[in-house]
Amino acid sequence: MARLKEYYQKELRQKIKQKFDLKNINEVPKISKIVLNMGVGEAIVDSKKINSASEDLMNITGQKPLVTKAKQSIAGFKLRKGLNIGCKVTLRKSRMYEFLDRLIYIALPRVRDFKGLSLKSFDGNGNYSIGIKEQIIFPEIDYDKIDKVRGMDISIVTSTDNEDHAFELLKGFNLPFTKGVLRKSVEVNKKDDSASLNQSSKVSSESNKSSQTAQPDASASEQAIVSESLESKSEPSPSKSESEKKSVSESSEAQSEKNELTENKGE
Repeated sequence: MARLKEYYQKELRQKIKQKFDLKNINEVPKISKIVLNMGVGEAIVDSKKINSASEDLMNITGQKPLVTKAKQSIAGFKLRKGLNIGCKVTLRKSRMYEFLDRLIYIALPRVRDFKGLSLKSFDGNGNYSIGIKEQIIFPEIDYDKIDKVRGMDISIVTSTDNEDHAFELLKGFNLPFTKGVLRKSVEVNKKDDSASLNQSSKVSSESNKSSQTAQPDASASEQAIVSESLESKSEPSPSKSESEKKSVSESSEAQSEKNELTENKGE
């Protein structure tokens, strides 16, 4: 039996049950599976790269990986549907506990400038994800035999949806978390969201009030403009009438002059 599995069944499970006052032993959270995923983007150009990546993953886990294929074509990445773009391994039962033991006590201490695992990597459903930048932290990998340094994602899936229970479970396995309070960042984000919503509601209410107050003023001004236009249409402008009278008098004078000239010529 794996060392961590025996520790969980004999000690850790009872501690978690007592801490959270759980009535049934089956309510105690446990690790369901561990999934390792390695993306190989360069396999689009050279398909042989996927073989070396799957070999590295097989050496780390002791299990043959599954090659993942592209689900859709993306022209920007020169990706076609069905191409091999990565590999993954799903570990359960004793292999899962053996890998977790090697990850905690051998691999993570070999990470350069390691400052602990972030508390923000919980997904809200009790699962935790770890990003590894170099596969050479595992002792099964020979640095002289690899073709390229690759990273991977490690997802630890638990049987609970409660983050507090999941955190206590992983902490009981001595997973090296950073110091801090769990979900503190989530609460801060919720406060910020509520404050922004309150501000937006206040702004919208003020805008509605201003629009309501501005509507009667606008209607009054529109009514004044309409009345002025009607008055201007009903009353004839004096300037136009005077100009018309002047033009008529000028035309009559010009005709009288023409008549006099024609009479003088006739005489």
